[in-house]
Amino acid sequence: MTITLGVQDLMPRHEDVSTEQAFHETLALAQYVDQLGYRRIWFSEHHNTNSVLSSAPELMVAHVAGITHQIRVGVGGIMVMHYAALKVAEQMKVLSALAPGRIDFGMGRAPGGDTVATDLLAQGHPDLRDDQYHKIETILQLITDQPISVAHHHKAIAIPTDLNHWPEPWLLGASGQSVRFAAEQGLAYSFATFFGIHYDPAIYQIYREHFQSSVFFQAPRVSACYGVICAEDTETVNWLARPVELQRLQRYHYEESGYVSPNHARYLAISPDDQSIIADYYHRRVMIKGTPDQVADILKDEAEKYQLDEILIYSPIADIELRRQNYKLIMDAMKE
Repeated sequence: MTITLGVQDLMPRHEDVSTEQAFHETLALAQYVDQLGYRRIWFSEHHNTNSVLSSAPELMVAHVAGITHQIRVGVGGIMVMHYAALKVAEQMKVLSALAPGRIDFGMGRAPGGDTVATDLLAQGHPDLRDDQYHKIETILQLITDQPISVAHHHKAIAIPTDLNHWPEPWLLGASGQSVRFAAEQGLAYSFATFFGIHYDPAIYQIYREHFQSSVFFQAPRVSACYGVICAEDTETVNWLARPVELQRLQRYHYEESGYVSPNHARYLAISPDDQSIIADYYHRRVMIKGTPDQVADILKDEAEKYQLDEILIYSPIADIELRRQNYKLIMDAMKE
């Protein structure tokens, strides 16, 4: 079974790394994974958080597409609840015109932030939020230059029109609630396993059983994203994974403050109760860590179990050189 690999980047904020340096490292990483042969790199949308820097993925896509050559570049995703369908469609079409055949747009229904950020993005009118499924349908109609089914706006067009390559649409999921919609709309489906939400594994089968071909996809295509820490020896793996484990505990306890350095993390104690939470994340494969062979075995098992077409890797490793090495080790091990 051939497994296509991609990268998911939330642009983690690390202790002792400046914001500008973090952005520079992200750009260099994108160029590196392009050279390694990763299929795609996606940038997330998150707001009002101290742990990640990816707040405007469409801007990251525009820049990264211009400095890479083969890798597909995408928003993974754009939180459609915050934006007008026309604006989303035009942004994605402009990107596709600039980098034909290389642009993905993953659409998410979550807010990507807390209630404060959500209220600000809604300009203080959260009661005006619309039906996101209907909005996604409108975005797809605008992408393909079709008349839209919004009252009094059927003559609207999303500029530019008549593209030779449409951006590739994915629906993102973290709980499985939207999987049936993705299938019926003929969209590719990407599941954020690394979010850690409990879900019914049957979602993958539901997606394949209900998939209807579309102008975008003739056959179902499904991916899952895993948080992975990989290094050549177990000691290094555990050293690199410790800040990630601590950050996951911050999220669990609603106390996010970013990633501490590995050297700092080694001196921070984890209570027995919190250790059991981390152990459960590894047991459910929300988080994965190990040497190349160990990681490859787990990822291949997940791909076979759920019949995944692609696996996205999110590796929030502080040291950029070790992060680059992490992606190379995974790629090489998965080829064996």
